[in-house]
Amino acid sequence: MEKAGADVPEQVAAALNAGSLLEGVCRLGVAVSGGADSVAMLHLLTPVCRRQRITLVALHLNHGLRGVASDGDAAFVRTLCARLGIVSVVGRVRGLDGKRPKRRGACQSLEMAARAARQAFFRRVAQRHRLDAVAVAHHRDDVAETVLLRLMRGAGAAGLSGMRPRAMVDGLLVIRPLLGIAREALRAWMRLHNEVWRDDASNTDISIPRNRVRTSVLPFLEETFGSGVVGGLAQSADLLREDDAALDALAADAQTATCAGTGLIADRLMPLPAALRRRVVYRWMLDRGGAAAATFETVRRVLEKLAEGSRRWRLAAGGGIRIGYREGVLSTDTGGPVKVKLNTRFLRRNGTVMVGDLRVTVRPAVRIVREGGPVGRMPAQCTISAEAVRGKRLAVRCRRPGDRIAPLGMSGSRKVQDVLADAKIPVERRDRVPLLVCGNEVVWIPGYRVATRFAVPSPTAPALLIRVAKTRGA
Repeated sequence: MEKAGADVPEQVAAALNAGSLLEGVCRLGVAVSGGADSVAMLHLLTPVCRRQRITLVALHLNHGLRGVASDGDAAFVRTLCARLGIVSVVGRVRGLDGKRPKRRGACQSLEMAARAARQAFFRRVAQRHRLDAVAVAHHRDDVAETVLLRLMRGAGAAGLSGMRPRAMVDGLLVIRPLLGIAREALRAWMRLHNEVWRDDASNTDISIPRNRVRTSVLPFLEETFGSGVVGGLAQSADLLREDDAALDALAADAQTATCAGTGLIADRLMPLPAALRRRVVYRWMLDRGGAAAATFETVRRVLEKLAEGSRRWRLAAGGGIRIGYREGVLSTDTGGPVKVKLNTRFLRRNGTVMVGDLRVTVRPAVRIVREGGPVGRMPAQCTISAEAVRGKRLAVRCRRPGDRIAPLGMSGSRKVQDVLADAKIPVERRDRVPLLVCGNEVVWIPGYRVATRFAVPSPTAPALLIRVAKTRGA
């Protein structure tokens, strides 16, 4: 009889293959807190990455929330990585002193601050160590907890679909190879191989909503309805993820069909099914005003106003955006200065060109440079394949309707407007983000990934080094 947890390596290998999680990854960061889940992930990924000649870098952020215990976690990760022969990068948060405010809801703010600190740390290390992705140890139980937490907030399919196995988070590629594996299976595998880990006492603090779901709600549901509750919730998330992707693709096509310049034509929008109407308005508002504007409440108010049949109206949204309706068209107004677009400038293969307030430099090179996020950051640089652009014209310009990029390491393509919106770039700045293009193809967005077709195939292949920086005083 096979011992509990013995098949975990096979499950991880299957997940990596099914989701192409390591496609295009040469240097991988592994987030290691010292807990059982992340330590198991490090052990499981190490042989896989060594076989595929992927360089591993372990990332640990000491939040300083538990004093000596937090320092012990950092020391444990350093020792573990030294034993495995893996480079470790350990950072420390400044400004979180571990004292939780006692007022209701404050602990959640502290958790969000810690999460934001981790993400910022990951981005800094990814840039410094030229990482192509960062692996995090979310597993099946985390998915179930997330589904319940979002269900209580009234989320739709996008929220209830939980975490993605492979996703861009603030310009950084994040992979989750353990999503299909149960928490207890990971611990069983660790015990089977006599591996140790650190326990975080804050995980039992039930003032934190996720901990309360983990320690009280899910055990109650399993006791009442059987042990399949966690698996059922995770399965629902998988199904909803597929539904969400299909619905989003339909909404993208519907948005294109209902657009008039930067506005939406109401007569084309309102006949759509309710689910598509909401999605189209949400996507449009996300593009025009970012996440602060594209809230569920604002989308609801817009659709209610359209249903009322008034000929002209205005309402305020988040992020300083005003939404107006006139002559059958929805439009937005930031109330800020008129946007200035970058004029298209063609690039020499060796030299410098001024594009507005930007200095763009092109130099021949024989190396691979892949800098990560945030999107739109200046200065920024990358290398592209000299062979891929041989005989073609390179240019720098602002975005245009319909622009898409097929980023390295990701399947399919993304709309440039979605990349900029996800990066929370204010709408008034989006036409100032330069795009490197070859013909009608987007090659690179500063701070984002190079398009797959233009990526340098090997460190010894001929390349062009592109650098974009603002002129002094701009």
